[in-house]
Parts: sequence; C-alpha cells; structure tokens
Amino acid sequence: MDRSDVAAVLDGLRFPAYRWEVIAQAELYGTDMVTRRRFHRLPARLYADCDDVADTVRATGAAADRRRLAHRYAPVSGPAKGFGAGHRHERRSR
Repeated sequence: MDRSDVAAVLDGLRFPAYRWEVIAQAELYGTDMVTRRRFHRLPARLYADCDDVADTVRATGAAADRRRLAHRYAPVSGPAKGFGAGHRHERRSR
C-alpha cells in the first residue's frame, strides 16, 4: 500500500489522529477487507500525518508477512509426535 492509496482512503481526516480515527475513516471510505486488515494492524498511538500512517502500514505489513512466512516454512526436526517405533501402542496378551 503506497502513500497515494493511504491518502485517498484518509482524505478528510484531520491530523494528528488516533488509530481508531484512522480505522473509522477507512471504514467510512469503504475499504476492502485486505486494506481494513492492514489498518487494524496499526499500533494504538497518535499519527502525525498521512505519511506517518503509510509508513507504519508498510512496516507492520512487512513484519506480519515475515512472521507468516517464517511460520509456514519453519524447519521440521525429526518425525512428528505419535509416529515411529517408540510411540506404537501394542496389545499385550494377558
């Protein structure tokens, strides 16, 4: 999301603005779910201007992408729990 996209969504919002004001303006604008999710990731603080919001949206989006990809492609070490000879349940004869 670049500065012009954020500026279009936040047109008419008076700065400095709190996170909840940014989100409310985005919802009044009628943003899609992806954009709405990006604004909901913003930290709760006072934003100085539209550039401040755009920079933070980019930074929080990049951090979320890194976390998601790190989780998705995490290295696997050894067999999953419950598999292998040590985890078999064998019937014993009485």
